[in-house]
Formats: sequence, C-alpha cells, structure tokens
Amino acid sequence: MGSFICKQPNGKYCRFSTVVDTLTHINMTEDEYIEYCVSRAVKEAIREAKDVLANYVRPFNEVKKYFVPNNNTVAEFNELLKEMGDTEQLDPKKYGEDEEEQLPELTEDQMSELAECFDHHDVFGIEGNTILIDGGVDPEQILKAADFIRKIMEGEK
Repeated sequence: MGSFICKQPNGKYCRFSTVVDTLTHINMTEDEYIEYCVSRAVKEAIREAKDVLANYVRPFNEVKKYFVPNNNTVAEFNELLKEMGDTEQLDPKKYGEDEEEQLPELTEDQMSELAECFDHHDVFGIEGNTILIDGGVDPEQILKAADFIRKIMEGEK
C-alpha cells in the first residue's frame, strides 16, 4: 500500500508510511495535503517526461508513416508538417484524396441501394467524398458500400 492519510483528532491530516512504519507528515490542512500531492505529481511528471525524452523519442518520419486521414485531411496534415519545418509533403492521391474526383450524385434508387449496404440506416447524402449516414457501421458494411460506390463510378450501376 505504501501510505495512508488519516484525519487527526484536531481535524487536520496526517500521513502514515507503511514503508518506514511511522508518521511522515502531521497537522496538514486540506490545502497542505493537496499541495503535497501536487508536488509529488509534479516530481513524477518531470521524472517521466525526462525519461521519455531521453529514451523514447522516435524519428520524425514516423509521424508521416503512421498518419491516417481520419481526423485531418492530407492537406490539413501537410499544413501542420509545414508549420513544423518539414519540407516533404504527403501526396493526397496516396490516401485516396484526389481533389478532382468526387463521389457522384446518386439517384433515389441508388441512395436506397446504398442504405441497404448499411442495413437500412438512414443515408442523408454525400458531401464530397463522405457518405452521411445515421448510426454506427461496421467494417463489412463500409467495404460493401465502397464496392457499391466503385461500381457506380465505373458505370456498372
């Protein structure tokens, strides 16, 4: 356990260490105990930060290696790279972000068929390269919808 805190008979707080089997702090006010905890947390955070910086810093190219355009577009990510002084930009085409290629306007029948891919969740429409649906989907449904859209774009549907 390490230690525990007790409320003393006088209303203040003490800390008992089970490591040294005696009191290490007495007559602490609530604020003093909070300050003690903050001090310990700061010391631990500094120790951890120094350890990470000394032993776990990765090469910058891993930032680009592991990037997936889920929360940033490639263009937004490239702006961040530029701001950090990186001169090598990512190619949006490698991530399926071709600015010129947009998903087509779908007919009412195609929208109904697309909704079937998502087990009849409401499909609200398409904005750029994003299908707007109501509800969660699983990877199999996404693949089914992607195949359906590919067929439309290739003129098969």
